[in-house]
Amino acid sequence: MEGYIKNSKENKIKIVIMEEEKFILTKEQALQIANIKNEHIYNFISISPALIGADCTRTQFLEILENADSIEVGGKQCRAMGHALVIWDNNRPYFFEHIEEELLRIEREK
Repeated sequence: MEGYIKNSKENKIKIVIMEEEKFILTKEQALQIANIKNEHIYNFISISPALIGADCTRTQFLEILENADSIEVGGKQCRAMGHALVIWDNNRPYFFEHIEEELLRIEREK
């Protein structure tokens, strides 16, 4: 997908937006890559335009996972931040901390 934006001098600047293919996860795969430590998992909640960091208990995480609209692997930025387990609930993404080695294993098995 690409588009153009005009700057104040009426010059055209080409904007290229890369769309990554979604990698959908099952609930079982999500549990395998979830980095749950001491019965808690760290996550970011998207409150547009900001992200808010929060801890979830294992019970809260399992509830969000059970009610998920979609579960997927986030893009490069999510992965670089260590929060590539993206769970969508009521049109809001939750970015949970993941275990990279487990995610790589699941990707290899795909």
